[in-house]
Amino acid sequence: QDLSNWRFARHRRGPHRNCIGICEALMARTVVYVLGLAQLLAIPAIHAESQSLIAAQPRECWPYKWGCPPAPPPLHCEPTTNDRHISVSANRFNDMVDWGLVNLTRNIMQDLCPSYPGRGALRCAVGGAANGRSLALTYCEAKSLVIDFGFATNGCYVMYQKWPNGGLAVDCPSIAPAATAEGKASCGFSWGSELTDIVPLEGGYPPADCDLHISEPTLLIKTDFPHHIYHHFTSIFNVWLSLHVAGLPTDGSIRLVFVDKFMHRKTESESHDTWLGTFTEAWYPFTRFPILDRRQLGPSSGVRGKKVCFDQAVLTSPPRASFFYPTRGVGCSPSHMMTSFVDWMLRNMTLANIQPPPASRAVVVTLIKRGGARVNTRVMLNQKQLLRQLRERYTGLLDVRVLDFEGMSFRAQIEAVRQSHILAGMHGAGLTHVLWLARQQYRVALVEIYNTMDEFCYKDLAALAGVRYFTWAANEAALNPEGGISVSPTNAKHVNYSPDPVAFLTLMSRAIDYVRGTGELGSVEHSDL
Repeated sequence: QDLSNWRFARHRRGPHRNCIGICEALMARTVVYVLGLAQLLAIPAIHAESQSLIAAQPRECWPYKWGCPPAPPPLHCEPTTNDRHISVSANRFNDMVDWGLVNLTRNIMQDLCPSYPGRGALRCAVGGAANGRSLALTYCEAKSLVIDFGFATNGCYVMYQKWPNGGLAVDCPSIAPAATAEGKASCGFSWGSELTDIVPLEGGYPPADCDLHISEPTLLIKTDFPHHIYHHFTSIFNVWLSLHVAGLPTDGSIRLVFVDKFMHRKTESESHDTWLGTFTEAWYPFTRFPILDRRQLGPSSGVRGKKVCFDQAVLTSPPRASFFYPTRGVGCSPSHMMTSFVDWMLRNMTLANIQPPPASRAVVVTLIKRGGARVNTRVMLNQKQLLRQLRERYTGLLDVRVLDFEGMSFRAQIEAVRQSHILAGMHGAGLTHVLWLARQQYRVALVEIYNTMDEFCYKDLAALAGVRYFTWAANEAALNPEGGISVSPTNAKHVNYSPDPVAFLTLMSRAIDYVRGTGELGSVEHSDL
């Protein structure tokens, strides 16, 4: 019926007047909905195309998706200094370090170039903040993007290089100033430096001089210190987070391209695995395609010196833009998004079924060894004495293992940690392995023997992973830093230590008793998180 007829009928008197009015309202809303849906489907953004990709695969259900079960609430929450009520703290936790961050990022996305049928698009996070950090230009989506990897100059970091004017282009008639307004941020925190010099593509997409044309959705990645697991995993987690923001599947049907030029590779003949670092295996679950980077040579092995055309590209969240960096005691544990990431990694690496023996038989304590060619600070000089006394105190109840992760493959490191109830060590990157402890099967714990005055780093990471955390509670003088070799006396990270045996046994006993179920039962105290 013509809407004018409905309007005319609405003014008629009679028993059907109210019914006609209701029908008119419903019809009008339906028209608006259909028109709005049609307009939404016509937007050339990666979200629209990602839906068709997901439809072709088994449906993935995540807590932020409509119709999927919500994430379980944190097991433990306390109000923080700024939040008077637990509910406020929980909501803030969700937006900062849980699934709420996905929709928070989506809600601040803005088009930075006009969208026309058959043309490209550029959408970026503009404004907003999480965990005290700006989200501006920390995440972008692009269609019909061209990058000239042979047209690079030194950027703001040694390991990062940006593209000058003309090296980065998108098929848009013009680009909004917002793409350059936030361009002063550090390379590790945003894409602002790269987007400062982005230009409209001339001559249509794809240009005739494309050396490589990639049609699959592609994640463009900046990494952070490939040989340092804590910093490197900020990159890995942010790529996984970016998959969810883009609405792309996690089944390996996307491509990965590393756009930074690391300072860590020594020679051109060095293998790709060495170039990506010890943790190359951690990237394999993301893609079934060869991983491309800007240092590889050859027609199909890399992007070095090539002009590459991307039909769909995601500029993933840079390594230092994530909550993976210290959350400064946000007040809740665990993050369902973090535990989902860990479980996804373990499943895809076929390591989920590895677990320690029952703690009733023996508590497995894995101590991370420090001291060697690459690590010569924060060494426990009296380690043999401490471990001997620990074994004597718990005769027949402990299986103490000392592991030197240097030289071990990433997979072997995870396997060793998965077989442990307690992961212990001085402050250092190896404590990042707290993520892999078998928290679903057993009581597990992280013991940071001394945090070297870096209070929140692994304390927060343990809380995000849902693992109980213990650290040095005795007077710091009992660590006997004067017994070590002082490289930089003003920095606690650059000193070796001889911990007091009594204080060390007290610390380890708290963790062992917790794992055995004989101490600290019930809710988790925030002081330990």
